Amino acid sequence: MTISEYLPSHLDVNALTAVERPGRLYAVQQERKGFADELLLLRYLKPEDNARELLDADIDELENRFYNPDTPNQWNIRLLWAYEDGAKPDPDLVTEFEESTRFAIRRCIGIGELQDFIAPLRTSKAKLANITNEFDRGAFIENILDQGLGFLFDNLNRDEKFKILRNGVGERSEASSRSSEIRGDPRDAFVDSTQLGEFRRSAHLDKLDAEQFTLLYGRNGTGKTSLLDATALGLIGQIRHDDDRRADDYADLGVTLEGDAEPLPTDSRSVNDRVADWFGFRPHGREPKYSEFYHINYHEAGAATRFIENKPDLDIDQTLRRLLYGEELEDVLKDKRKLGPRLEKHIRNNVRSIEDLGRELRAVREKQAQAVQLFSRLEHAGEKLSPAAARALDVGHHSSPLDSELPSEQNRLEVWTRWQSRFADLQSGCEAVSVADEEIDTADQLWQELRAARDETNQYLPLIQEGKQYQSEASNLRQVLKECSDSVLQSLSSEAGFVGLLLDSYGVSPKELATLKDVLQEEIDTDVEPTGASTVKGWREATNKAVNTVLSDLKEQQEKIEKLDELEERRQELQAEIRGQTESYLEITDDVHYCPACYTEQSREEILEREKPDHLHGDASDRVPDGFMNRISRLEEAKSILTLSEWEEIDYAISVRYDDICNLSAFTELWEAIDSGSLSSEGSFETSEETVETVAQVLDGYIDVETENVLLGEVLERGDDYLESRISEVWFTVPAGPTADSDDLIALERYHENRSSDIDAALHVLEEFWPDDALEQPLALRADTKVIDRTVSKIETTPEALDLPQHFEDEIETIEADIADLQEEIEHCKDSLDRLDTAFEGGDSEAQLKRLVEEHMTVISTLFKAFQRPYEFGEVKYDGDDVVVERRSEREGGSGVAGISEMSSGQRAALALAIFVTNNIAHERAPPLMLLDEPFAHLDDINTLSFFNLLIELARDGSRQIIFATANEEIADLLERKIGKSTDFTRENIPIISERTYPMSNSE
Repeated sequence: MTISEYLPSHLDVNALTAVERPGRLYAVQQERKGFADELLLLRYLKPEDNARELLDADIDELENRFYNPDTPNQWNIRLLWAYEDGAKPDPDLVTEFEESTRFAIRRCIGIGELQDFIAPLRTSKAKLANITNEFDRGAFIENILDQGLGFLFDNLNRDEKFKILRNGVGERSEASSRSSEIRGDPRDAFVDSTQLGEFRRSAHLDKLDAEQFTLLYGRNGTGKTSLLDATALGLIGQIRHDDDRRADDYADLGVTLEGDAEPLPTDSRSVNDRVADWFGFRPHGREPKYSEFYHINYHEAGAATRFIENKPDLDIDQTLRRLLYGEELEDVLKDKRKLGPRLEKHIRNNVRSIEDLGRELRAVREKQAQAVQLFSRLEHAGEKLSPAAARALDVGHHSSPLDSELPSEQNRLEVWTRWQSRFADLQSGCEAVSVADEEIDTADQLWQELRAARDETNQYLPLIQEGKQYQSEASNLRQVLKECSDSVLQSLSSEAGFVGLLLDSYGVSPKELATLKDVLQEEIDTDVEPTGASTVKGWREATNKAVNTVLSDLKEQQEKIEKLDELEERRQELQAEIRGQTESYLEITDDVHYCPACYTEQSREEILEREKPDHLHGDASDRVPDGFMNRISRLEEAKSILTLSEWEEIDYAISVRYDDICNLSAFTELWEAIDSGSLSSEGSFETSEETVETVAQVLDGYIDVETENVLLGEVLERGDDYLESRISEVWFTVPAGPTADSDDLIALERYHENRSSDIDAALHVLEEFWPDDALEQPLALRADTKVIDRTVSKIETTPEALDLPQHFEDEIETIEADIADLQEEIEHCKDSLDRLDTAFEGGDSEAQLKRLVEEHMTVISTLFKAFQRPYEFGEVKYDGDDVVVERRSEREGGSGVAGISEMSSGQRAALALAIFVTNNIAHERAPPLMLLDEPFAHLDDINTLSFFNLLIELARDGSRQIIFATANEEIADLLERKIGKSTDFTRENIPIISERTYPMSNSE
């Protein structure tokens, strides 16, 4: 075979010329429309060739070609050694051959891989075309519609679609074809310009005018990445490292496409529409808009490093799925993948529900049988009742005067349970009137006994209330007697003693009254005796005024004394300071004849040894004398007593409320008694308002005595005797209960209240519910109560039988209907599952998708080996969710794969670029754009040059726009030389400036 048989079809084999060198060396020129052509030197190695000799010859040829002016572009020369089986050169020689990049890129490959290395992009595109052609999208949609599942494309949420499938889709669709493209037209125009506006103000360039191939060169920090990020923002509205901000957040930021007069709109709806058209998914809520853009269009700075250091999130299968299906069909496929398991789960749940309902149905039928048996038992129990009880329950009539509105069977149950409570009330009423059951022959007789007992009880309860009031008042009187037993109040007149108690109840204790009197006598010169006033209020106001006058004078004197004290302290401070200064003066003066302070003729010794006079300026006073301060304190205490707010109420109580018991004269008597010293040591009695009221009632009403001539103690004792006699009358009149104590009126009251309640309840039954024609019929109260209790008790032990038999029939019908509905839903779900399986057979086959992903990986493999050196790894594959590569050495002798972590950093960087480029060229609807920010991190020179060739090939066929950014001047220069003169290429050198100026935005 000849080497021409291995060449790609786009090369003209007639232009292949043999080179006059040893062996089989050929030259052919690869045209690049719009860019500098490339010279290929192809060496075909056979087993008999001496690779070392051929290497030397080829180096000479490269040098000649490099300096030959006829060479199209000396920077675009490649030397490929293609060996047939058994002719691979020694590995050391291959390494020596490939490591040198002088004059040309050199690669040593198998003859069968020649096409992949000469035109990797063409080979890759051909494979991708086969992949996409395998998937017939129109037929897939048609199949979905034929199964009646067109609603899956409607604007419904997943729950609504599930309800349609669960309730039955109906007949399979016979509608006309809807297989036309659902997706909108892609925007395949290149970027014309990017305007940064308010985005990244630190960038040195605020606008980029782009060509098909744009090289951005600038030092680090000049804003290369900002221009690329701004391009991404203008296209998809969001970038990865600032995903909380949107393009709309930056004034004047925009991207204009070729042929457009205005930048692309950046509102959320427009951006989402573009993302859906370009990448086959519509972002919702906080879902990132940029995920596919970074897989397909933007190889950002550091992407290779992240690929090296972390387990990458490649999502190749997701990207491919969105490429094939588009937004609407991908959403439908998502729904199908969720709805299928959900239908299956619903079937399982319905089966379990049917089983549960079956058990419930059997239980209800058992209850129905028990209910029938219960009603039969009621008929038998009714035969044992007395005639009056049978009439009351209306046994045998199946109706009740009170409950005739109820259904007959329900009425019978309710009547028995209600009359159980009513007969219990009759039994309690009978016991309350102390009549034996055997003595009651008819309901009318019981009614008469109850009426008589109720009238009697109604007379007792008011008497008991009076007795409780007498007990409370007696308790208060005894408390007063106890507190006043050793007090002079007991020996005062009833009026004066009452006033003392009244004052104590308002917080003016006898001790405080005595204190007030002592202060007034010692400090007030004017007459402040109550005898000179007409009311307590007038006395208090006059006394308070006198106290304030004296207190004010004393406080003025206090202020003067305190001021004199301050002056004396200052004089002593100055004297000490003068003495100190004099001693300091003498320490620094040798000859002293005069005092430096008073200029008196004296020697040093006389000045220093002179003793301080006993009364130099007078000694400091003892400040305000203690006795003086004590007078102020006592007057302030008196003032605090006189200014109590309760004095207003005290005056009202003496002059108005209790004016028939006491008056100002009584207050004066109390005051005079305290003045004698008899109460000076007594504190408060803590007299309550209730106690004062009780004493007032005793004085005013309970005993008939002239209180003016009776002492308080005697009055209180008489009052206590009177109240005890009234309490005894209550006990004598009202009969005690069987367990009441002789002095416990509360227990006596509770007994008669309970008795009254029982009597009223029994009378209520007889007067409201007992049939008139049964009042004179024979009644066996105790026996009837036992029959009813036993019957109702049996009912309560089987509460499930309390419902009506007819109710159970209704419940049975409801359960059977529910079972039928669930069975119908199961059939609908099974039919819907069958439709889904039929509609998505093939299109949603995971096996087919897996096959397409594997074919996609072969394209990645083709590009990977094009700029992978050393050529250690071959095929790139998916192993579960991980990307692995096949070792070429293992491939030749067996099988073996390596994970990404086992590759060198350069090989991993090359693999990352291969995946990115494959995604880019595979996606027909995504923007025809590559943003490359420092993509050569970790790549060696040879692989960098190989990638340059791939970029030029991408731009050459006009299908891709490339914006390439680097801070490496050598790489920028080399790329420019390889491209040559081209109207489709521009190099933008970003200037170094101190500050970028900004045009005024509309908002400013």
